[in-house]
This record gives sequence, C-alpha cells and structure tokens, in this order.
Amino acid sequence: MGLFGAKKKSRDEIIAEGIAQAEAEAATADQGKKDETFNSGNPKLDMEITKIHAQLESYNEIRKANSERFSRISEQMGELRGMIMDSNKTMSKIEVSATKAIDLVESVHPEKLMIEIRKQEGKAEALKANIESNEAIMRDIMDELKKMRQQMNFYKGIEQVAKLNEEVKQEILEIKKVEATIERHADKAESIFLDLEKKFAEFEKFEKIVEDLDKTFHAIQGDFDKMKLKLSNKAEKKEFGSLMDKFTEFEKHTGNILKLLDERSRHMKLELKETLKKMKEQLKRRHGIVLDEGSVRVDRLPEEEKKYLEKASGGEAKKEEATKPESKPDAKQTSKPEEKSIERKQEVKSEASGKADGVAQDKQVKKEKTGLRDVLKRRRIITKRLSDEEEAEPKEEKKDDKKEVQQKSKISEGSYGTKQEKKQEPKETKE
Repeated sequence: MGLFGAKKKSRDEIIAEGIAQAEAEAATADQGKKDETFNSGNPKLDMEITKIHAQLESYNEIRKANSERFSRISEQMGELRGMIMDSNKTMSKIEVSATKAIDLVESVHPEKLMIEIRKQEGKAEALKANIESNEAIMRDIMDELKKMRQQMNFYKGIEQVAKLNEEVKQEILEIKKVEATIERHADKAESIFLDLEKKFAEFEKFEKIVEDLDKTFHAIQGDFDKMKLKLSNKAEKKEFGSLMDKFTEFEKHTGNILKLLDERSRHMKLELKETLKKMKEQLKRRHGIVLDEGSVRVDRLPEEEKKYLEKASGGEAKKEEATKPESKPDAKQTSKPEEKSIERKQEVKSEASGKADGVAQDKQVKKEKTGLRDVLKRRRIITKRLSDEEEAEPKEEKKDDKKEVQQKSKISEGSYGTKQEKKQEPKETKE
C-alpha cells in the first residue's frame, strides 16, 4: 500500500539522524567559542563583533530548539505512519470477513427461513393451548378425587367421632367439678386468712398494752430508786414499808397481766397451730401440696415465765413475813407505856436489821427486775433497754427527760408525804 513515492524511513533511522545533527551543531558551537577571543585593536569593532557573536549564539540555540522540535515531530509522524499501517491491515481483514458473511447469508436464503420459523411458532401456540386445556381438566379431576376421598373417610370415622364427643363431655364435667371444689377451697382459705388477721390484730393490741405497762414500770422504777436513795439517808421504816407494799401490789398486778397474756398467747398459738394443720391436711388431701414445717421452739418461754412467777410469789411471801413482826410493837405501845425504852432498843435493832433486809430486798428486786426484763425480751415485748434508748437520743431530749423525771419525783414525794402524814395523825391520837 504505497501512499508516498519514496520509501518510508523507520523510527530508528529518524532518531539516529536527529542525534547526528545535534552532535554536528555542538561541534560547530565549540569552534565558534574558540574563535570569539580575538583583538582587532579597535574597541568599537570589538563591541560590534561581540554583539554579532551573541546574536549568532542565540540563533544557534534557536536552531537547536527547532531541530529538537522537528525531531519530535518526525518521531510522532513515524508513530502515525505505524498506526495507519495497522489500521489498513485491520480494514483488509474486516473486508474479507464481511465478504464471507455476505456469501453465507445469500446461500441460506433468510426469507424462506423466516417463513418456516413463523409456521413453527403458530404450531407451538396451538399446542400450548391444547396443553393448558388438558392441565385444567386434570386439576378438576384431582380436586374431585380428593373430595371423594374426604367423604369416604368421613363415613368411616363417624363412630370414632361419636366416642370422642362423649369423652370430651365427660372431661368437661370433671373440669367443672374441679373448678367448683377449687372455688370452695379458695373461699375457705380467705375466711381462714381473715380470722388469722383478726387474731394477729388482737395480739398486736396486747403487745401495745404490754409496752405501755413496761413504760409505766420503768417510770415507777425510777421514782422508786430516787425514793430509795432518800430513804437510805432518812432510814424511816414506815415510808419504806409503804413503798414496798406499793411495789408488791404493782408486781402482783404485773404478774396477773403477764399470766393473762400468757394464757391468751397460748390459746392464740394453739388456735394458729390447729388452723395451720387443717390447712396443710386440706392441701395434702385435695391438691397434693406438701408444706415444709419450720422448727419452732415454744416450750422454753412459758417455763421461764413460770419460774419468774414462782420467784415473784416467793418474794411476796417473804415480804409479808417481814412486815408481820413490825406490826406487833405498835400494839404493845398502846397497851404498855412503861416498856418504851425496851421498844426503842428493839426499834433500833429492827432498823439495823431492816436496813440489812432492805439491801437484801433491793438485790432481790434487782434480780427480779432483770428476770422480768429477760422474760419480756424473750417474749419479744421489749427489744431495747432504757440505757440504749437514752444513748440513742440526742442531748436535748435527755435534758427534757431529766426535768420530767424530777417533776414526777417531786409530785410523788408530795403525794407520799401527805399520805404518811394522814397515817401518822390517827396513831398520835390513839397514843
């Protein structure tokens, strides 16, 4: 494919020519530099010659740049020629393949093929319609067969259905009976629970009463301690005897209250145990539920309370015996005035013995107090001591309590003094 008259140069040849030209230009530039240095003797000429040399050097540089550009352009031209050659080759191949395709198409006769394809498509559509109709018929037949099978199974299992119906009815009746029994048991449990709540409320009332008694007991105890200190300084038998009588009466009263509370608590415990046993038996019989019984120790507290009551009764008997000999000398005073000196001696001895007995009685009273506190604590009526409560209270409350105690002691002293004066007046009249 000769587009140009002369032969084309290859890329390597073009590059070699450019390199040779660049070397020749460099050699000429070196020679020019060597010739620059000369002296003509005329400075103006020398200046002009140097200017001309400078212009020539600039032109040489421009020529070098142009030569480089032309070398680049020649390289690009070579590349374009190669690209054109490649495109010509591909075009020739495409022409050959196109001619072959045209020959094949002409040999096949496409019009006849289209006609045959259309005929086959029409036949396929007709067959599809027939196949769809046959499938619809098969579906209808299968549905009818399924219905027939279901009807046959229904006729076979009618007896079993009747039996199942009877069994279901019996189970429903049993379920209703169980529901009725459960409702009855629930009502009973509610009633029992209400009774227990009432009994617990009564028990709480008794606990409150015992707490009030404990408070009064502590107040009286404080008054008694103060009076005891005063009596130790004065050493008067009558006042001490009256105080001891009052204290014994109070102990009797508290003992009776404790007995009543013990009886009530015992009855409450027995009733609670009986109700719990009944509930457990009912749950075991009817529902099959078994409850674990906790270990409850109840026998210890009543025994301790009995011991305390026995001690209190023994102390009362001893006090009555101690008070009996004190009443005898009073009768003798009215009958025999001559024996006053002897009676005074006996009174001094009895005062000394009374002081010793008072100390012993104080110890016994303290022991009895500690025993009563222990019993009340074990009965869980008292949970704290007065000392603990006083330590927990702030300082201001302690001051107020001390003032109240002092006022009470003053009031009690005044009341006791008036009573003693009233008792002494009739004795003096008798004398």
